[in-house]
Amino acid sequence: MSLFKVLATIATFLLGKKDTGVKESTEPLKPIPTKKSIPEEYLHPSAIIEGVDGELLTAVFDIIKNLRNQGYHAIIHNGMRTKAQAEANAKAGVGIKKSKHILGKAVDIIDSRYGWDEDYIEQIRDFRVALGKEVYKYPNLIWGGNWHKSYGALGDWAHVEI
Repeated sequence: MSLFKVLATIATFLLGKKDTGVKESTEPLKPIPTKKSIPEEYLHPSAIIEGVDGELLTAVFDIIKNLRNQGYHAIIHNGMRTKAQAEANAKAGVGIKKSKHILGKAVDIIDSRYGWDEDYIEQIRDFRVALGKEVYKYPNLIWGGNWHKSYGALGDWAHVEI
């Protein structure tokens, strides 16, 4: 018998009831967003989200809503990528060959008014900070804005992965 089972048996005896310590959620599960359920204004026209991880899409949908409520024009710019697209990006110096986008485990979120245009660096910085704060609300997500060593001072700030 494992230590866990022994402790559970002792707890059951002492408490007089079976208590696993796990609380059941009473909140309904959120439906996984699909291309049909995500508002068109949340997606760049070329963004492919079919095949993107459902848990990631659910979180990103909430992140975009929150950013839009703050006045930003947040959109998913990139979702799924083909291996050829990832290789072309890597060759151009704007990505890696083994991108999580290929696996459906990453998206890029930008403010559609500014994209990556350096003429708007102040606005992009503000958006980047707001995006990072939103991503940190989801402990299962990784934000590319922290990758300074590989991507320079701003990191891959638009990148969010699970």
